[in-house]
Amino acid sequence: MSARDQSLNERCARFGTVISRLELEALTKRQRQVAELRIAGLSLHAIGTLLGISAELICSTLRLTERSKWKFRITGAIMLIVAGCATPYQQHGFRGGYSDARIGQDSVLVSFKGNGYTSKERVQLYLLYRCAEVTRQYGYDYFVVTSGGTEGKVSYLSNYSATTAASAYGTGNSAFGSAHTSGSGTTIPINKYGTDAMIKMFKGHKPPDDPNAYDARETLQYLGPQLKLSPNEPTPGKD
Repeated sequence: MSARDQSLNERCARFGTVISRLELEALTKRQRQVAELRIAGLSLHAIGTLLGISAELICSTLRLTERSKWKFRITGAIMLIVAGCATPYQQHGFRGGYSDARIGQDSVLVSFKGNGYTSKERVQLYLLYRCAEVTRQYGYDYFVVTSGGTEGKVSYLSNYSATTAASAYGTGNSAFGSAHTSGSGTTIPINKYGTDAMIKMFKGHKPPDDPNAYDARETLQYLGPQLKLSPNEPTPGKD
């Protein structure tokens, strides 16, 4: 075996026996043909004869396929690492968080958005905590939620894998073969929740007969331990 063939064999071995659906979609038709036939065990000579391409073109195709494959795997790994963490209590960033806009002397629109790993209940508690925090920061004692709501968005994560089986035979200077690809996978729903509230802030004691009124200091003291937050510490900045 020549040094070139040995190098090509080593490159092909790195592909393993399974190529994910995303990786296959990222490849050109020629790249898929070469990769699938090589994975199925065909020799470089058989692939070249079957597809009518030279060893140099096979080498170039393998290099491009390898680059495409690792680009997808690295990008996917980074996204999974980032998305694998629930949204913390922070100013709105890549993983979500709170945002607020003062639209009047005593009125503020407060929002909190979570990622797919943050429950609906936690998103709502974070919002309430932020409303109390804003109220105290502006020098008021309690706030009333005048309007607001929570909405959820569903996206889907698919995990699909494919395997290829092939057979080939040769006679004289000709080679013949066939390949078959089969796959399986699962789809997982990912729920992302976002909530907002328009609040009006007041000074003095909270009216006892208004269910939409919250004492800011009491809310911070009660929710802080549940959310593992301290009202005496500055809130984290944008990630």
